[in-house]
Amino acid sequence: MQYKNAIIEFFSGDYSILAQTALQRTGVLKEACLRQTGKQVLPSQVTKWFQDGNIEPLTAFLKTNQPITSIFIDLLIERLEKEAEQILNSIPQTPKCIASIGCGSGILEGIISLKCELKHLLLIDIEKSATHDHGFSLNPSGYATLKKAKELCKNIYNLQDIKTINPSRQTLENHGEEFDLMLSLLSMGFHYPTSLYTDYVINSTKKGGIVIFDLKHLAKDAGMSRLFQAFSLKTVIPRHPISSRIVLQKN
Repeated sequence: MQYKNAIIEFFSGDYSILAQTALQRTGVLKEACLRQTGKQVLPSQVTKWFQDGNIEPLTAFLKTNQPITSIFIDLLIERLEKEAEQILNSIPQTPKCIASIGCGSGILEGIISLKCELKHLLLIDIEKSATHDHGFSLNPSGYATLKKAKELCKNIYNLQDIKTINPSRQTLENHGEEFDLMLSLLSMGFHYPTSLYTDYVINSTKKGGIVIFDLKHLAKDAGMSRLFQAFSLKTVIPRHPISSRIVLQKN
């Protein structure tokens, strides 16, 4: 994987970005802890973030536990590589313009960009928030840095046409852009209702374009009915007991 060094270099010396990524992929962090310590438990520093949004203890944990950190990065790249392949195999044509809602670190988007020779990428994330709910809430939690995500995507795949939008500070509206792939992984539908972005998704996906998002089972989501009016269900990818990955195609 030619981009592995770019990802490792991206994390090097900036453990706060690594901590943000660990919060986005807590399952991978749990497995890294299991492999190193024999215990599949999240560090108490993660729970601390859930309680008050303080990321510094988790940052310090990753900085001082290099064996776990190294395993985490290796597992993360391995999982995201498989995830990118699965996404590209589930869509009818290679995308050239992608928007990602709740992009987080942007690593997966960078890997997908490399595999499909992308022309344009839009990264969307609220970055920070007053609440720190890791379940399903009307108020999304933010833990990302768009500037860093954009930098990483450029380093993995030399794509110059990358835009970023923080909806908590900028108006998210369609400016004539149409995307042939809209992603929202472990974000819209999983941590907060699709209704927060339904209008944008419908208006910004081109006809025949694909929307992929993770839907948490039993979550009350008023936006789903509108999405299924504008899109057809193409496939459902089982992920784990609490959610499924939904693939829709614009009618």
